[in-house]
Amino acid sequence: MNLSGDAVQAAMKFYRLELEDVIVMHDELDLAPGKLRMKTGGGHAGHNGLRSIDAHLGPGFSRVRIGIGHPGDKRLVSNYVLGDFSKYDNDWLEPMLAGIAEGADDLVRGDTSGFLNAVARRLAPNKPQKQAKKPEVKEAKKPAPVAEPEPEPEDEPPPPPEPETAPPPPVVVQAPEPTPPPPAPRRRPRRRTATVKPRPAPPPAPKPAPAPAQAAVKVRVVRVLPAKDGQSCTLYLQVPDTGLQQGMVGRLYSGGSALDGGRVTVIKGGSRTATARVNLPPGRVVGSLTVRFN
Repeated sequence: MNLSGDAVQAAMKFYRLELEDVIVMHDELDLAPGKLRMKTGGGHAGHNGLRSIDAHLGPGFSRVRIGIGHPGDKRLVSNYVLGDFSKYDNDWLEPMLAGIAEGADDLVRGDTSGFLNAVARRLAPNKPQKQAKKPEVKEAKKPAPVAEPEPEPEDEPPPPPEPETAPPPPVVVQAPEPTPPPPAPRRRPRRRTATVKPRPAPPPAPKPAPAPAQAAVKVRVVRVLPAKDGQSCTLYLQVPDTGLQQGMVGRLYSGGSALDGGRVTVIKGGSRTATARVNLPPGRVVGSLTVRFN
């Protein structure tokens, strides 16, 4: 990768290309992860591959800058750019690569806007498309119905006389037989119950006062060891000794915010300084580091 200029110059001569036809895609520490920018010309910003191409061809080629973020410390840059992507980066890495593949034809034709739109569509969250409103069709007003004149009523014949009916027979009401009164309910004997007064509950024991938390202590990274699987790295920290003992546990902070998985363990005490160890995913240390012990 550091000698990319040799391969690019040989390919240009073989295919008889101009400098304006060259498009270089590279990782960019100065862009946040998941960001993509394009530009033509410029410096190499310490990128060894761009430095080699610039030395062979000049700075006038086009660049697709893919942001990977900065580890926060210059001493961690080498292991950071040479290591694998973490599982947290898959959320933006796979959609971005799919968008680059879809917009590759637009990029080759010189349609920069079409290429960037293809990448943006993949990175943007899926939004439901608004359905177009159907035009309202106004119904024609129907003419009001014309009231027809009501026909004049004809003279109705008089109703026939009602037939005479015989009077109903008299109804004889018999008095009901008296019902015997219900038996009186039996009274149950009362049971005497003894009342037991509850004993008063003993007063709650006073809670011990929480131990005061120690103030945050600024630490210095003295050694970084990446894991074989590339999913984490071990940081050895130099801590000013404020009565620390081996086995004490604390929390690692970066810029005032606690880091995920930043559990610090003291592995060696001393008269002036102590040595502590912490395991972190690569690329997550940003800003100055402090430790707060319990």
